[in-house]
Amino acid sequence: MPQINPLDLLTEEKCAELLREVRWKNGLKCPYCNSFNVRRRGKYGDYFKYECLDCKRIFNDKTGTIFYKSHLPLRYWCAAMIYYDLGYSILRISRELNISYDSAYRLIQKIKNGDDEIVIELKEKVCEIVEPILTHFKKEEKQEEIIDVSDVEVPREAINFMLELIRVDLEKRKNKN
Repeated sequence: MPQINPLDLLTEEKCAELLREVRWKNGLKCPYCNSFNVRRRGKYGDYFKYECLDCKRIFNDKTGTIFYKSHLPLRYWCAAMIYYDLGYSILRISRELNISYDSAYRLIQKIKNGDDEIVIELKEKVCEIVEPILTHFKKEEKQEEIIDVSDVEVPREAINFMLELIRVDLEKRKNKN
């Protein structure tokens, strides 16, 4: 059974959509002056650009979050959140994401220390999407772990020994009653 990687389940577009859903749930707000007088001003990759009509600053969905100015795509952040929740070590996370150990370390430190609402809610949203799929594959893996002993040849001496143990146990139980 091939291992399922959360990166295969998450697209950058989907992660950006989840970030928007979490970040702007109470309405689009300028991260610089907290004004709600904001308009959309195009796209920047998978992210929307906005302009604050009060302070005239331009920002995008990631501005003012731990994801801002990160060279790693948001889907890597989301996958790292899942791996961290699963108890993976930083070394294993770096290997799963195919990034350096130092990058994985900084990523996890920011996730751990970023206890703001956005990180917590984004992690929950990502887990809602990915967890049922991962759970399904884990169940399949557990089913495969069952060993089929029907084809195993057991020496005759071992069978006789087990039968003798069973017979002795039955006699002990009979004598107790």
